[in-house]
Amino acid sequence: MQKMRLSIALVVFLPGVAFSEDAGDVLRSFGLLGTWSSDCSKDASDAGGPIRTTYTASPVGSPTKHTIVRVRDTIVNEEHEIQSADLVTEDKLKFTTVKTKLSFSSDKEVHAPANPPPYLSIVQKFGSRIRTMDLRSSDGSNVVIENGEMIFPNLNVDGNRFTYRLPTPL
Repeated sequence: MQKMRLSIALVVFLPGVAFSEDAGDVLRSFGLLGTWSSDCSKDASDAGGPIRTTYTASPVGSPTKHTIVRVRDTIVNEEHEIQSADLVTEDKLKFTTVKTKLSFSSDKEVHAPANPPPYLSIVQKFGSRIRTMDLRSSDGSNVVIENGEMIFPNLNVDGNRFTYRLPTPL
């Protein structure tokens, strides 16, 4: 009889409780898992190569995001744990990451950042392509991408300081 009361209570009171979907399942249903690049014919480690990002999810542990990009003569590898993911609209996904590893080709050491802040990302589908529309620290103090544009603040060219914006690749 007591089990019956508990069952009835659960049926009556739980319909309003929201259950969050597993981040890996959200990434999978959105179609984000796999490797993304603005130009798959070029190697990300080549000069002028594209940024390449791979999203993975396994049955055990959190999903991950791995990005490789060449900056001048240095190849930068970043790994992030994806802590949460939510569908904003049918073609827009929001997720939270924390950097777990950072390495540079010029430095054979792998760095594990101490207490890295979480970052919020929003990606949007455009047909079969995706574009990062927003990337910022969760407290908003560091904005990397806004409205689909990478932000390069406080550049100095011939003594003139300015902010440069560059559209994120599709």
